[in-house]
Amino acid sequence: MASKIGCTAETLRTWVRRAETDRGIRSGMSTSDRERLKELERENRELQRANEILRKAWLISPERSSTAGRSDICRQIRIAPSSDYEYKRRKRDPDRLPDRIKRDMKLAPEIQRIWESNFRVYGTRKVWRQLLREGVDVARCTIERLMKKLEIQGCPARQEVLDDRCG
Repeated sequence: MASKIGCTAETLRTWVRRAETDRGIRSGMSTSDRERLKELERENRELQRANEILRKAWLISPERSSTAGRSDICRQIRIAPSSDYEYKRRKRDPDRLPDRIKRDMKLAPEIQRIWESNFRVYGTRKVWRQLLREGVDVARCTIERLMKKLEIQGCPARQEVLDDRCG
């Protein structure tokens, strides 16, 4: 029978089993139940993502200055209250920021300046070499990370000038 309709015997068996399950003859999940389950799982993933976004948004919310209920909220979003207090202290006092962030804040404008002054064609390696020539001791991977953060990149060698990002 399968050869007459142009499929394999296993494909035909699968179709028959699925049809029997949908009619209630065979036990198992029907096609509509399976689709509903997939839809609910997709919705659950979206809600989990939204929940995570709300957790992160709460951390940067300016109107959460009162301490009433803060520990309850921290427990709900699964962060230590000390992390929240430290975050607020760092917002008020930039000297409390980690050394890496302080250095990044100083390096980012320098990287941007070098990239801009060289017609936006310098990549990580050339920006790094220029900083070394200027006496700034920095690792190349740091330059790479900060250029990604600044969303800037150089042009590949022999790139046509017609390319938008190469000016």
